Amino acid sequence: MLLVMGLCAASYIPTLGVPIDQLVLITALSMVLGCGTSVLMQQTQRRAAVERQVGELRTAVDRLERGERDEHEGDSPPDLGTLRDAAFGALFQAQASLVASMPRRRDSPQARAIEAELHALHLRLFRLVAATELPWSHLDDRAVGGHYVGAPKAEYLLRWSLSLASPAFLAARRMGLAMLVGGAFSTALHFSHPYWAQMTAALVLSTSTDRITSTLRAVHRMVGTAVGVLLFFGLHLLHPHPVVVAAIIIACGALTQLLAPRHYALASVVITPMPLLMAGMHLTRVEPLMTSRLLETVIGAAAAMLVLWVQGPSTAIVLVRRQFRRALLALREVLRQMVVDPDQAASLTSRRNLHYEQLAAAKALAMVDPAHPEALRDWDGFEAALGELTFTVLVAARTDDPAHALQWLPMARELDQLLDALPPVSRDPIDVVAATRAIRRVLQVGRVQPDTSSGSESSAPKPG
Repeated sequence: MLLVMGLCAASYIPTLGVPIDQLVLITALSMVLGCGTSVLMQQTQRRAAVERQVGELRTAVDRLERGERDEHEGDSPPDLGTLRDAAFGALFQAQASLVASMPRRRDSPQARAIEAELHALHLRLFRLVAATELPWSHLDDRAVGGHYVGAPKAEYLLRWSLSLASPAFLAARRMGLAMLVGGAFSTALHFSHPYWAQMTAALVLSTSTDRITSTLRAVHRMVGTAVGVLLFFGLHLLHPHPVVVAAIIIACGALTQLLAPRHYALASVVITPMPLLMAGMHLTRVEPLMTSRLLETVIGAAAAMLVLWVQGPSTAIVLVRRQFRRALLALREVLRQMVVDPDQAASLTSRRNLHYEQLAAAKALAMVDPAHPEALRDWDGFEAALGELTFTVLVAARTDDPAHALQWLPMARELDQLLDALPPVSRDPIDVVAATRAIRRVLQVGRVQPDTSSGSESSAPKPG
C-alpha cells in the first residue's frame, strides 16, 4: 500500500519543480529514519505482539471449552463450528507471531514462559476436539507440543498469490483499474494533484473484498475529507508558526494511526490537513487547493465504487468457491498421505497447507457473505462441516496411533467421489446442501471403528 502511494506521489511531485535528486535524497532519509524507528520498536516491544496473540488464543480456547460443556449439558448449544474456527485461527496467528517475533533460541525466562503457555494452549485445544470427535483415541502430547501446525512454506504462499485466480490478484486488479480510472479523470479535468484521486481509490480498496464494506469506507473517506478540508481552512486563518505547523502534522499522523482501525471517517478528518498544511501554508489563497483535495477525493472514491459495483457479485462468489475448492484439495492431499505413511515429514507439510486453506476459506466466506446473503445462504453449513472434518483430521494426525485414529482410506475414496462430482468453479449455482451432506459422509465413514467383540465395524458415537 505504501509502495503504491509512494509511486503516485513520486510520479507527480517532479512536475511541480522539485528536482529529482532532492526528491530521492529526502525519500532515502525518510526510509532510513522509518526503518530505524521500526527496528527499535521491534527490539523493545517484540514480545508484545506474541503476548497479545497468546492472550487471544487463551480467550478463544476458553470460549470453545464453555461451548463444548454447554452442548453436552443441553443448555443453549452454541455454534461450535464458529468457536473452533476462532480457536484454530488464533492458534495459527499465535504460532506465526511467535516465530516472527522470536525466531532465534528463546533463552530468556519471559520467552520460555510465552512458549510454554502456547504449548499448553495448543495441547488443550487439541484435547477438546479429540474428546468430542475421537473419544476412542489418545493424544500424543509430545507430537502436539513438538511440532506446530504452523504456516505453509513461503513458496506455497507465493505460488498461490501470483496465480491469476488468487484473492491477491483480484485485489490488485481492482485497485489497479480504480487507480487508472481515478487518475485519468483527475488528469483530464486538469486538477493540481491527480495522485490524490489515485491514493483515495487505493486506500478505499485496500482492506476488504466486500462491496458493502468498501462502499461504506468510500463514503467515510469523502465525508472525513470534507470535514478535514474545513479544519485546514481554520488552521490557515490562524497563521500558526512553522514549529506549530510541524507539531500539528506530527499529531495528525499519530491520531491517524490510532483512529484508522476504529473509525475510518475520523481518521480521514485528521489525515486530510497533513498534506494541505505541507503544501498550502505559504499560499495566500488556499481555496483552489481545498477544492482540488475535495474533488479529487470524490473522484478516487467514485472510481473505487464504480469498479466494485460494475464487476457484480459473481466475482466475489467465485472467489469463495475457489477458496473452498483449494481447501478440499488440501484435505485430499492429507488423506492420501495419511493412507501411505502418517508419520512422514511430507504429511506435516500438507497438514500445514490444509490448516491455512481452511482458515482462508472461512475468512473469505465471512468477508463476502454479508454482501450476498442469498447467493451464499447454504455455505455456512458447508463451511461448518468442512471445518469439523478438517480439525478432526488435524487432531487425529497427532494421536498416539494416527494410522487407526480414523479410517483414512475410506475417507480418501469418499472425498475423491465428492471432488469428481463437483463441477468446475464458475458462476453457475451448485447444490451446496448436497455437497455438505457429502462432506459429513466423509467424516462419518472415517469415524467407523472396528468392533473387536463381533468382528464387524461400528460408527463410534460422539459423547453426550
